[in-house]
Amino acid sequence: MEAQSSDTALTSRSGKKKGPQAEPKPRPDHFLSARIWPWGSAHESIKLVQEALSSHDQALQAACVDPFGAHLTLLVASCAD
Repeated sequence: MEAQSSDTALTSRSGKKKGPQAEPKPRPDHFLSARIWPWGSAHESIKLVQEALSSHDQALQAACVDPFGAHLTLLVASCAD
């Protein structure tokens, strides 16, 4: 059996490298989103969900944002320079 050198990355069962030679995943730097327009009941529904969450746990209230900034993220990508 051959010994593996210390500078060679190990490979997991999924085939992904792990260890010192594994390349880090690039962080997303491009996002495509669609704004949820302030018509209909969408913003009211968001407010109701936020109120229900924060009534269950007051710490979650800090995570709630203004529904008028609501959007759907359609795509997250990392584009090379």
